Parts: sequence; structure tokens; C-alpha cells
Amino acid sequence: MRTLFAWALVLLVSGCADRSERPSSTGALASIPAGPDPVVLRVSRGGGLVSALSYPSLDSTVWRSSYRLPPIERILGYHADDGYLTAVDTSGRPVRLDLRLGAVALPGAAGASVHASADGAVIYALNADGNVARYTPVGDRWSMTPRAAPRALIPLNDGSLVIAERASVGVMLRRVRPPDTTVVDSMRLDVNAPDGTIFGVTVGDRMFVSAGSHVMAWRTRDFVRDVDINLGEHVRHFVTSPSGDRVFVAVEGANEVRVADRFEGKVVTRIELPAEPRALRMDALGRVLLVQAATDSVYLIDIGTSTLLGAARTEWRGDLPLVLPDGAVALANGDTVTLISSIDLGEIRSLPTGAQDTWFAMRWNGFRPRAAGLDQPVRFREGTGGRVTAPDSLSGSGDSTSLVTDTANAAADTRADSSADVRTPPRARARTAVFTVQFAAVLTEALAREASAGINVDGRTPRIATSVRDGRTMYRVVMGPFTSRDDAERVGKASGRSYWVFEGAP
Repeated sequence: MRTLFAWALVLLVSGCADRSERPSSTGALASIPAGPDPVVLRVSRGGGLVSALSYPSLDSTVWRSSYRLPPIERILGYHADDGYLTAVDTSGRPVRLDLRLGAVALPGAAGASVHASADGAVIYALNADGNVARYTPVGDRWSMTPRAAPRALIPLNDGSLVIAERASVGVMLRRVRPPDTTVVDSMRLDVNAPDGTIFGVTVGDRMFVSAGSHVMAWRTRDFVRDVDINLGEHVRHFVTSPSGDRVFVAVEGANEVRVADRFEGKVVTRIELPAEPRALRMDALGRVLLVQAATDSVYLIDIGTSTLLGAARTEWRGDLPLVLPDGAVALANGDTVTLISSIDLGEIRSLPTGAQDTWFAMRWNGFRPRAAGLDQPVRFREGTGGRVTAPDSLSGSGDSTSLVTDTANAAADTRADSSADVRTPPRARARTAVFTVQFAAVLTEALAREASAGINVDGRTPRIATSVRDGRTMYRVVMGPFTSRDDAERVGKASGRSYWVFEGAP
């Protein structure tokens, strides 16, 4: 009897040890944080109509664009207030998708080598002719020729742009405020960047830049550097936490990710890895860090504990792997997308043709259906032949392209992608009422900048929108749009400034 009991005890211990060594297959997930609706945008990698699918079901299409996107290389930015998504296509051309209208704009020209966007609406690009151009939704024309070929473009939240150039000694940062081309701030960095690789990103009120073996940070309000961390080896890549309080760095020749604290100004943690990391990708909610390995695999690091969770096999693309709102991680292998849990790495589900699409996860309430009585059918002017021209942004070089869609082709695309249930009626929906807070309307950008100085509500600052009235350009200091007048009024009162609220987007 004791022998049988002993064998049972051995089997029990062995079973427990085996489970501790292998990822669980339960696919445990975190709860989706409260807030706007979780949505996944998907579009064929060869280009086509964009579909918005509710998450986590991924089997219900709640919205589809009216116009086709070209093949997308990577996403630049997205901002829920404006409803714009910006990207770069495979030819190097900027792309802007208006999620409220379903329209697509292709400002600029193909062949741009550097792209950046701080707010998901305004796009900066280094074009093939050497000019830096800015493309805005309202069609402002602006471009400038920098003194040297830029290595990085870093748009700031106040509307200015920092151009990083490789100098004869070190790196030069020059700050301009479009539509002016005058350099208002400049700084030479005494760092050795032999290959000229410079990374830059804006997080809140800080601008982070890496060059050579250094990672630095500046206060954007006064361009004062308050962080300079020397990693000792050449920085291969870095990302920050969503708050900007911690910086995660991959350096050449080290099988680790180094974690630097912005307040302490030094490396505080080293996370050891089986192989040297090549690139880093941060979860939008700051829970998981994805690390590209030398082979077709990714390491998952838990941000809260700074520990390695494990590895998973996947291709590393501009969109995938991707951390979804509930902590699931979408992996690409061939044509298949597999969702695994970032808690126990267990498989959740498999989508056999999912990797044929480009993916983007977002949170937005703008796809919620409206009452049928509020919608009006689309009416086309006679003589257009059933063709509708999409609104487009004007490029700085005057070479913007308006996309034209053929209703028959759009219908064919819709039928071809009928694997998901489309709940939105196949007719145009009236735009949801939105409200904007305006603080000033002046005739010069300098006065607008002065009026916007010091306004900060919930960590957000106003932006400057332009419009033409009686042949003159007006510069309006605005925040929004907001989905309700109450939200707009709350922001206006919290600013402590004179304001008024109007219905509509600026």
C-alpha cells in the first residue's frame, strides 16, 4: 500500500514539474480596460478597402472604408479626437485615412525615405528631392530644404518639428515652427554616431533621441536637455513606456534589454535574453514589451516585473506581432495569425488567412451604429458616371493625388470580403455630431502660439487650425473635437481661459 502511495506521489510531483516548464494552453487573458470600443482594423496587404472588426470576436465587421488603401508598409500614428490614421505605403508615400468619412488621401510623392507623425493627422516626410514636407488634412502647403540630409524627423506636440542631422562632429538638432522655415532652436550633440543612425520620439512633454551610445531627453517647452544616459555600446533601438518614465534599450553585442529610469538618469535593470535583440515594440498600454530576436521569433517581457515571459515563433513585420487590448499577442506565420496570451503564452485561437492582412488595434467609439432614421441615402450629381472623388490633402509640392473609386469595384471588394458579418447598413451614415473648444482666432501664427501658451487640460494642449476667410488666413487655437457639448464645456472651463464651443470639427 505504501508502495502504491509512493508511486502516486512521484507521478504527482512529476506532473507538477512538467506543467511548470511548459506554457499553459489555457490562453488566460487580462480584462479589457474600460473606455472606448476595442477595434481591429484590417486591410489586405495588397491594398483594398479597410474593415473595422469588433474585438475580441473578430467576426463582426462594424465599418468599412469607402475608398481603397494602397499596400501599407507601416502605421505612423492615430488620434481618436481627429479620427485620422496615417501610414506609409510600400512605395514610401504617405497615406491618410479619415475614419469619420472613410476617405483616403495620398499627399506627397513616392520615394520618401523618412516619415513621422506626432498626432496621426499631420505627416512629415523627407522626399526624394531632399526637401522636408508637411502634409496636413486642411491642405496647408509647407516645405523646406534642410542644411544637411536629415537622419530623423521628430514632430513635437506643439506643432514644431525637430530635424536631426549628422554633423562633421556629433549630431545637430534644429527646431523649426511651420509654416516658418526659420530655425528657432539648435543644439549640437557631442556624441559619436559613426553610422549616422538616429532615433527620435515624442512622449508627452518630452522628446527622446538616441545617437551613438547615448539616449537623451529634452523638455519640449524650453528645449532644455534633462536626461543623458551613456549605455557604453551603440544603441540599436529604444522605446519608452507610454508615460515616458522608463526607457527600454537594445545595444549591439549584448543579449539583454537595458531599462533606464528617466528620473534617476541611469540604467536600473538589465533583462537577460537568449540572443541579441534587434528591435523593440511597446504595448500601447505598457504591459508587454515585444523584442525581435535574431531568428523568426519574438521574446515577450512583462513590463511590471521586468521579467522574460518566454519566446514565440513569428515573422517581424511593420504591423505584427501586435499586442491587443486584452493582452493577447497576434503572431504571423505564413498566412496564419495565431493569438497567444501574454500571461501564460497559451494559444487562444488561430486565423488561417489572417496574415494576408495588415493589422492595427485601436480604441474608438466612432464606429458605433446610429439610428436608421438619422441616416440619409447617398445622392450623386448627374453626369458623374457613378464616380466620386475623395477629399484629399494638398501636398507641399503640389503633387497630391485624389483617389477615385468605382462603385462596382467597391461592391466587388465588399463581396470578396464577405467572410465577416457586416452589421452596418450598406448606405452612407450621417456624421456624428462633434464639438470643438476655441480659445482664439487671430491673423498670425505667432499670436496663435502666444494664445495657446500655458493651456493644458488633462495633459493635452491646444493645436492651431487654419482656415481662409475673405482671402485671409485665420489661425484658430482649438481643442477637440469632442463627442458631446458637456465634454467640450468641461475642457473649456478647466483651461481657465476665455473660450467658446461650436458644433463641428475645426
